[in-house]
Amino acid sequence: MRREGQAFLSAVQFLTRLPVPDPGWEEGRLDRAAKWFPLVGTLVGLLAGGVAACALAIGIDPSITVLTGLLAAVLITGALHEDGLADTSDALGGGRDREHRLAIMKDSRIGAYAAIALIFAFGFRFLSYDAAALSPWHVVALFAAAHCVGRAGMVWIVWSLDYARAAAEAKVPPLTKTATPSGVATVALCLALSVIPAILVFGTLPVIIGLIIAMTATLALCALYRRKLGGWTGDTAGATQVIAEIGFVLGATAWI
Repeated sequence: MRREGQAFLSAVQFLTRLPVPDPGWEEGRLDRAAKWFPLVGTLVGLLAGGVAACALAIGIDPSITVLTGLLAAVLITGALHEDGLADTSDALGGGRDREHRLAIMKDSRIGAYAAIALIFAFGFRFLSYDAAALSPWHVVALFAAAHCVGRAGMVWIVWSLDYARAAAEAKVPPLTKTATPSGVATVALCLALSVIPAILVFGTLPVIIGLIIAMTATLALCALYRRKLGGWTGDTAGATQVIAEIGFVLGATAWI
């Protein structure tokens, strides 16, 4: 139990800037932490959605409350996933071959593909969350579920693909394929804990449609990364989180 607690803290430390006790380092802990990524996503969504919900509850304009929630999520994660989306977009959009694409990902400059991807990512998220700003409960439920689903997409990428770079080139030791039965069960449980409240608020069909869109997008990205890069990187995992989140919120709010 203590090891799993340390793995969860490692997941929080890896994916956010939240101040948590340092769990220390142990070989393979990041692999064990991966199954807790969706729960970390739920935590991020609850915090960001809670900020927006509080603003909405005191009468602030719904659009402003949504922007506040989106900003809170970016601050909590340090724009980790948006950075991955930007680098991945530039690499896939402008790379000549696998080596060139991987090299582009290491370039900190923002290119045209990155700028366009970020504009559309924030645009889709803003419009979808704004449509759901009917009550504080709607806001919190959508943020929590969407961020959980996005991190589940990250785990799928990690468990499905090889790491695209040499391990020595990674900023942190890369995660390996560790899709154990207990890991899959943990991810499924975390998803259920976040999605069920969203079903109670939005209804079953919209949430199922959101899950289908997020899953389809994740599978498509998985195939794209395999073909264009030969595997996954930290940047592609971050990009997957953003796109899966967008897919879910688009589906869940399309008929509001």
